[in-house]
Amino acid sequence: MTSRCRKICKSNWRWFGADWHSLGFLAAVIQLIAATVFWMSVITGLPGVLDPENIATQDALFWAPQVVGGSGFIISSMLIMLEEQPSWWRIKPERIGWQVGFWNWVGGIGFTLSGIFGFWIFADRYQKWGTAFSSFWGGWAFLIGSYLQLLEVINPHPQYKAAKHE
Repeated sequence: MTSRCRKICKSNWRWFGADWHSLGFLAAVIQLIAATVFWMSVITGLPGVLDPENIATQDALFWAPQVVGGSGFIISSMLIMLEEQPSWWRIKPERIGWQVGFWNWVGGIGFTLSGIFGFWIFADRYQKWGTAFSSFWGGWAFLIGSYLQLLEVINPHPQYKAAKHE
């Protein structure tokens, strides 16, 4: 690192602070809260943590955090897509950042539907297939979004050059 870069990076670095005017910052805060809530369902889903016979506890500590956390993922992803667009109605699917938001949005819908299927009154094959398939598609969509985000971080310059020509 050059001394100029150290000065710039050091002067702009903050551990805490809020940039509430940035959609990216709001998306990150919502994603953090949603992931923290969703994490509860992951822990309570481990074998032996919850009594499978106690439906009310399962609903409150396993299915509800999936719905709340998945809903937060959807909101966060929509903010990421909006950040990449010039206006709310003009989508930019050619931008990798927009694609990251889109695939995370698809994943958030899957995780939310998984929780909704969990509230199904009758534990039949539709509930089991609905929760399993929704979680499967949510996980794969998040994996695609994560891979695209990795590509965005590794190759940041092409998108900035493209953004200048608008």
